[in-house]
Amino acid sequence: MSHQLRRLAATLLTALSSVGFAAPFAYVTNQGSNDVTVIDLATNKAVATVKVGTAPAGVAVSSAAGKAFITNPESKNMSVIDLASNRVIDTVPAGDGPVGIAAAADGKRVYVADWFNNRVLVFDAGNHKQLGYVRVGRAPAGIVVHPSNRLVYVANRDDNAVSVIDARANRVIDKVRVGNHPFALALNPAGTRLYALNVLSDDVTVIETKSRRVIATVPVGKAPYGAAVTPDGAKVFVANQHADSVTVIDAKTNRPIATLPVGGYPDGIMANGDRVYVVNWMDDNLAVLDAQSGRVIATVDTGRNSRGFGQFIGVPGEVLKTPSPRGRGPG
Repeated sequence: MSHQLRRLAATLLTALSSVGFAAPFAYVTNQGSNDVTVIDLATNKAVATVKVGTAPAGVAVSSAAGKAFITNPESKNMSVIDLASNRVIDTVPAGDGPVGIAAAADGKRVYVADWFNNRVLVFDAGNHKQLGYVRVGRAPAGIVVHPSNRLVYVANRDDNAVSVIDARANRVIDKVRVGNHPFALALNPAGTRLYALNVLSDDVTVIETKSRRVIATVPVGKAPYGAAVTPDGAKVFVANQHADSVTVIDAKTNRPIATLPVGGYPDGIMANGDRVYVVNWMDDNLAVLDAQSGRVIATVDTGRNSRGFGQFIGVPGEVLKTPSPRGRGPG
């Protein structure tokens, strides 16, 4: 490479880093040590430990808002972490049993499942004020927001159903029957498929979001507690908590294609780039898997009894550009 080409390459790299192409970070909630482990995924090293409320479980990292929102079920509140400083900047009441949590892609709203009161709390992601709530089914747990920001899906564990919320009207517009005790939910990047993880029937219900029709039920391992869809939407990785494994599902055929051994009691799981990240509750670590081979290529120590329930990966300082929903309806 000539001297001029080397200079040009260096200039381009500098320019790319200046416009926010930073490496993602993981924010893993540790229920046993009442804190959050911050992990640089470029190096797979923990860089900070942030004290939050009591028994933190759910996490929603919003790169658009520049914050990580954490549910603390036992202290009945939500901690807000500033991604730039890795410091708690606010703590707000969040019902009697906040568990699942999700942030809209545009960084404007945060939704919290209030387990004991059978409702979803709606917060402004900017000032952290509660804007209202939506009555849902019994024991709401996992939450995901459609990429259009128009719909919110909630797993109602004790109703064996998923509620569909109109995010603009803040009301339930549909309910979809799924398997036995759904806990976590996952959406594919296009927002066309919703996956409900049924803890007691050991399977995954696949829902077409446009018709809200169940199109498949996929058997997985014992007690599925988390799911991650690869960025291309081709595979779904399901963490089987009581089997210490991850089931890989072919999203096109809706059939299991592999079972991968991971750590003890896997819980939260996310896909990012060509990696899959699994939070192991019993082993107090984050396992890094190669998405193609399924091989564990690294483990990172976390706090005690790690959960990472929700969207635990984001990019500090990145302002996301979300497409206008005009001309395209949700799912």
